[in-house]
Amino acid sequence: MATDPSPVQPQPAPPDSPPASQDENVPVIESNADERQLGMMAHLAGILPFGGFLAPLGLWAAKMGQSAFVEDQAKESLNFQINVTMITVLAAITCAFYVGIVLFPAVVLANAFFCYQGGMAAKEGKVYRYPYTVRYIT
Repeated sequence: MATDPSPVQPQPAPPDSPPASQDENVPVIESNADERQLGMMAHLAGILPFGGFLAPLGLWAAKMGQSAFVEDQAKESLNFQINVTMITVLAAITCAFYVGIVLFPAVVLANAFFCYQGGMAAKEGKVYRYPYTVRYIT
């Protein structure tokens, strides 16, 4: 009959397989509540104007060798803030050509958005990787 289901049924995935959305390059690092809070602060400090890179730099220096999660998230935030600083300088230079008038607010909004995303991911204990980032510090 045409209404009978197909004899081939899709099989469910085994329970021990990793989620399909998990990136292969993102490590899983165990963390406690204090480490998650410091990781969140490393990301959210990037929203502060003219010095968002100082908090991740300080946290990275303070927790180097003590907390793998905080060290990883502080380095990731610091790399992103270095990129944002370079793009902000480029936007300031291009203000003379009126391109920076559009580029500068876009950089500020994108920075705030990605820093918030990173902070919320770190709060949940997830390792966050910023998109479109050149990683100078590995």
